Amino acid sequence: MRSRCRLRAGAMGCGRVIALVLLAASTAPAQQALRNSLAGDAAAEARKIQMESLPYTIKSGDFKLLVVPSLGLDWNDNVNISKTDPEQDFILKPQMQLDVSYPMTRNNVLSLNAGVGYNKYFDHDQYSTWFLQSGTELSFDIYVKDFWFNLHDRVNYVQDTSQQPALSGTATYATLNNTAGLGVTWDLNKVTLSAGYDHQTIISPASQQIESQDGATEMIF
Repeated sequence: MRSRCRLRAGAMGCGRVIALVLLAASTAPAQQALRNSLAGDAAAEARKIQMESLPYTIKSGDFKLLVVPSLGLDWNDNVNISKTDPEQDFILKPQMQLDVSYPMTRNNVLSLNAGVGYNKYFDHDQYSTWFLQSGTELSFDIYVKDFWFNLHDRVNYVQDTSQQPALSGTATYATLNNTAGLGVTWDLNKVTLSAGYDHQTIISPASQQIESQDGATEMIF
């Protein structure tokens, strides 16, 4: 099990960043402190216009679904990632990308991006398998005056033994990465502050019986 915390405060350091934020807040004019900023409404409206411009496949009331099919062909000169006796193969990759959106309120939109496909090996059919595209994400935006809150859960299924030399001799090793968290953006007109937290979990399928790659990471920014 791995656990680490990553902090990014820039070259000034955490102490100076906090001092800068306090200084900006204390010197803000009274009318700016009392203003009812339209930053949240503007951001929500821009996102709404962008989503409306997409050529959706299905529209039913506020529900919108965009279906994007694709077909690819790869050639791999060493499907087993082997140092001796490498074997080559062609891989057919049909894929379907689904983008779903549904407005929960006037400014808050629930969106789901999911991609699923199949790797079809011509000569090594035992390696043929389904896969999830790295863009699979469930996201929910909430706008409250000057604040923009984003709740998200991203799923990424990685199948790449080239990043794990100790696992050479196989083309089916994979890990499931799940990253869930919260991001907050505060618009102060001339200054924008952002902060967030993500928890990432890496899981190896039980059938592989490889637990060394399992772990969890805490990310603060």
